Amino acid sequence: MFSNKHIKGIIASVLGVSLTSSGTSAPVGNKVNNHAEIVLKVDVGQGSGEITYSSEEELEDIELRGPKSFAVSGSGEFFILDTIGYQIEVYDKNGKSKQTIDLPEDKEFFDIEINEDGNIFVLSDLGHVLQFKNGELENEYQVPVNQKRFEISGLFFNKNNEIVVRLHDDTELSLNKGKSLLKEEPTFEVKSIDDNTVELITADQKIEVSYDYVPVETALLKSTEEGEQLIVEKEALIGEGLYVETRVGRYQDGEQIGTALAIPTKDTYYTSIPFKYLYVTKDGKAYQMITKKNSVEIYELPFTEEKKTNIDKQLLKKIQPEDKRNVAFFDEEKLGD
Repeated sequence: MFSNKHIKGIIASVLGVSLTSSGTSAPVGNKVNNHAEIVLKVDVGQGSGEITYSSEEELEDIELRGPKSFAVSGSGEFFILDTIGYQIEVYDKNGKSKQTIDLPEDKEFFDIEINEDGNIFVLSDLGHVLQFKNGELENEYQVPVNQKRFEISGLFFNKNNEIVVRLHDDTELSLNKGKSLLKEEPTFEVKSIDDNTVELITADQKIEVSYDYVPVETALLKSTEEGEQLIVEKEALIGEGLYVETRVGRYQDGEQIGTALAIPTKDTYYTSIPFKYLYVTKDGKAYQMITKKNSVEIYELPFTEEKKTNIDKQLLKKIQPEDKRNVAFFDEEKLGD
């Protein structure tokens, strides 16, 4: 059986999206995907409060041409990292444009986080971190990552509620007020138990996550104030086609107590939702950003009270999982054969 790491990077890089709809910056009440509700819709453009897209038409995937990340505060404000426009766009809970924060144009920022004190953090592809307070630059950090972006996963909060930079090997790099590296330690570990089960190990507990098909990625997103663990789960069905399901699992005391399904963004065979297009808050709400041709939309994803999936008999017929011919394509160890 091929392992997580063999398909994780390949699947994560090939997302297709729907190319429909346009609108103004405003919340709307439309619901999709088992009652997921759109809570923010922003026009694409270069006007006040709008999000900039790259004009490079050869970039087929809209995600590569638009914002790379977003965050939601405890009070319901939305923060979109306008990567191409070198700005942070802030919207209030009613969808009204509230503030624009300019970023340096000599760096490419791809992730954003906000803490309980209202501090905004953005991370560049080479490990440069900027901290803003009330729209003004408060602090700068430089994380040593050997100048290779693929090492960096993004910004997260550790068990002490400190902002950290997480690498793809699940190591966290913490920062102190002196603008330098403070320490390095695992945020969590993921160990394979068998072909369909992994164990996520944090500082104080072990959580067993089971899959029906091929585990692609299991990662801790956030711990809530009630002690719940919110975990991104991705699994793949591989046959003549490819389906990768992305969801957020809610766990407490090692047991799964809920699921929020990400909205699929391609009509037939789906690929992995970009990691930074999902966001969970400290009070346990899950959100997803979808970039469309003329707008950027943010949805609140509802949690069920049980494990849930979009995988059904009709989808299984399309994928034909008994066909093993394409498995080797996703196994890096076999690519050189």
